[in-house]
Amino acid sequence: MKVQQVSHTRFWQVVKDVDPKTPALVLFTSGNNPNGQPWCPDCRRIDPLVRTAAAARDAALLEVQVGDVKEWKEVHEKHPLKQDPRVELKSVPTLCRWEGGKKSKCVELEQYRSETEVLEALERFFETST
Repeated sequence: MKVQQVSHTRFWQVVKDVDPKTPALVLFTSGNNPNGQPWCPDCRRIDPLVRTAAAARDAALLEVQVGDVKEWKEVHEKHPLKQDPRVELKSVPTLCRWEGGKKSKCVELEQYRSETEVLEALERFFETST
């Protein structure tokens, strides 16, 4: 499995190079705090589960960091991924399927509290994505 991490400022540069015939998984996640860990507690908890699920399916994963906590929380309404109609990101972590150069399906993962709920949501996401 290939995982590529990019900042939100490079997202469109990278996603345009994805083969339009091959669906891609895009995980929108928080940036890292000074300790190198995601500042978002849900991302710290859920991102590894997404990586494991993608690896089990040998799927390429593009991880897009939305920026630091100030950029996401304080300037949230003006964040480019929130305003862009091609993305309309509402929360992190969010997993999307990208096909033919556009978003085809997403699941907002912050709503799931237990590991079991996250894994069940991921299973449903992948079942309907194949």
